[in-house]
Amino acid sequence: LTWTINFTLFILISYLYWFVFAFQREKQRSLALRSEMLEKEVHLLKAQISPHFLFNSLNNIYTLCLAKSDNAPVMVAKLSEILRYLIQDGGKDRVPLLDEARMIEEFLALQSLRKVKGAANIHFGRTGLAEHHRIVPQLLINFVENAIKHGDLLHNADGFLRINMHVDANAHLTFTLTNSTDQAVGRDGVGMTNVKRLLELNYAQRHRFHVEADRGTYTVQLTLDV
Repeated sequence: LTWTINFTLFILISYLYWFVFAFQREKQRSLALRSEMLEKEVHLLKAQISPHFLFNSLNNIYTLCLAKSDNAPVMVAKLSEILRYLIQDGGKDRVPLLDEARMIEEFLALQSLRKVKGAANIHFGRTGLAEHHRIVPQLLINFVENAIKHGDLLHNADGFLRINMHVDANAHLTFTLTNSTDQAVGRDGVGMTNVKRLLELNYAQRHRFHVEADRGTYTVQLTLDV
């Protein structure tokens, strides 16, 4: 009887050990697979954002070329600087926040070469940015591009675009963008949808994102840790 009880306990304990070990192994495999899938999705989203940005920029240059504008060659040079950033740093997990800010400056300079009636009303302020602050590449530039694309700066001398980046002592970035627009606010385009997904994948519950549209004004506010 003792032998039978001991043997039965041995079988049960062995089975439980095998079950727990198999469960943990399957859980680790599932987590590794999910992590790999999420990483691939992040890279895919970044790959979609760059062509989206490039497509709109090339359209602008094409328009200048048709008009035989002297700004077209300068615009190509500015675009090459932006593309260098996209190629060299676009695939990284994080880049210096200062580099992302410089890219926004280059993009705004690129737009100033077009016939933008509201160019004098473009303001870009930044405070508190330091070398050690890091951010997902191509995250903020898409909000700026979206504001140019859907705003009224091109044909409205009173149109405006205000961008502000502030990092406080706790390394919390607050990015605020406000632009005038004469378009009805509809569903998100490809660029904005991809940015929202990038935020979900990279910052999860560690960010706050708010969009407000009111009386011809569109405002985006994003807060996250850098």
